[in-house]
Amino acid sequence: MIIASVDTMYVWKVGYSPYKVEDVPIITSMCMHEGVLFCTVKDPAFKVWYALDLSADRIGHISNTSGYISLDDDLGDAKKVVVFNQDVYVFRDYGISKINYLKEEKTVSQIYKTNTKLYCNTISVCGNAILFMTKEGLYSFNGIKVTKLDIQFFSDFDVKNEAAVASSLGEKYYLALRYDFNDGKQILCENEEYKNNVLVVVDTSDMSNEVIRGVDIASFAPVQTDVFEKMLVTFNSGYVDKIGEISKNSVCIEENLPKFWESSNLTDNFNTKLITKLAVNSENDIKFT
Repeated sequence: MIIASVDTMYVWKVGYSPYKVEDVPIITSMCMHEGVLFCTVKDPAFKVWYALDLSADRIGHISNTSGYISLDDDLGDAKKVVVFNQDVYVFRDYGISKINYLKEEKTVSQIYKTNTKLYCNTISVCGNAILFMTKEGLYSFNGIKVTKLDIQFFSDFDVKNEAAVASSLGEKYYLALRYDFNDGKQILCENEEYKNNVLVVVDTSDMSNEVIRGVDIASFAPVQTDVFEKMLVTFNSGYVDKIGEISKNSVCIEENLPKFWESSNLTDNFNTKLITKLAVNSENDIKFT
């Protein structure tokens, strides 16, 4: 287990106590591919470091088992390395690069370029694609091309989303972001300072989605075992001392979440709607207004 923080790194091997690794750059992401450890670093952010045999303490040092691959183009800083379909991809500020790693030769090819900055903490492998967000919407990358997903909730965002984060569990993509509903309401975390106020869960099997408003999620941690799978979360505000679990109980920790149904837009020719039937299953008393 390799644990990297903003100023140091620890390595924890089975059967040994964790030890601190000295004199390494600040690691921003890492992945393993065919016994090689790849890392992006905070500075310099135009290099992808690699080390053989999980030698994390060699990151930042050139040797016969470690070194770096330089990204000499205009796609911006290297933010995240991802293994997908047996290839290593580097997500940059303004695009995606592919690392071609051979023992005798290491090259980089440009896969995707955009004028819109990627929110790199939203990058996550989900099913047969990598999903990520920009201020223009949600995108899917299948290893060959990038496609914008046609999901109604994701249009141009009026607010910056540098704090947006995402993860995946099975075929579901979990995304926490900041969104202005422009309705004058303040739901849960919106009553105080917050970074994110919306959780969107996209089911990539049919592109349906669920939206939960009023939770300020800081990070996700998918947990998968032979018995169960769960998505755990931490918070930026409100519940910073707690670990949450995404569930179907319609509450945030112990506070009820608002629940509503919104009709489609009314037209000039049909300006009223009449509810003729309402069916609800509930274990508790319910009042409809």
